[in-house]
Amino acid sequence: MQPRIPFLTWRFLPLLAGLLIALLVGIHFGAVSLSFEQIWQGLWHPAEESYINTILWQIRLPRVILAACVGGGLAVAGAAFQGVFRNPLADPFVIGASSGAALGATLALLWIAGSITVITATWQIPWLILAAFAGALLVVCGVFLIASLSSIGRSAPLLTLILAGMALSSFTG
Repeated sequence: MQPRIPFLTWRFLPLLAGLLIALLVGIHFGAVSLSFEQIWQGLWHPAEESYINTILWQIRLPRVILAACVGGGLAVAGAAFQGVFRNPLADPFVIGASSGAALGATLALLWIAGSITVITATWQIPWLILAAFAGALLVVCGVFLIASLSSIGRSAPLLTLILAGMALSSFTG
């Protein structure tokens, strides 16, 4: 008797195949088009010194792997939002994270444009990202502070979190 593969495994095999195809397509396209044969040779024979291996191992693979990891992180964050709010349509706008990030990025751009006349792209992007993250974090902390102050001694109800998030989102967005 053969061991039976669980039903969920069969559901995830097409998803895994789709991910592998997306990774290969991501490696294939770029400024220099690599054929799938060149990709295969570069993946299994990386010791050869050629421009294909340099492009593959130093540019394309890190980019594609990072994109897959970021996509996975966003999927986990979305699932966490949907689980916390018990709503399949929940998103970062519900608790004001998106509007807080937009406010932080806008303030950073205004501050950079007003205080520094010449700025390189190397310094501008990290400050913009950090300011957007700080703005989102401040607004989300404010939402949780408002929700916890409204329900002292017990856990904050879900409706209070949503209303506080929408209120702060309307002020910051």
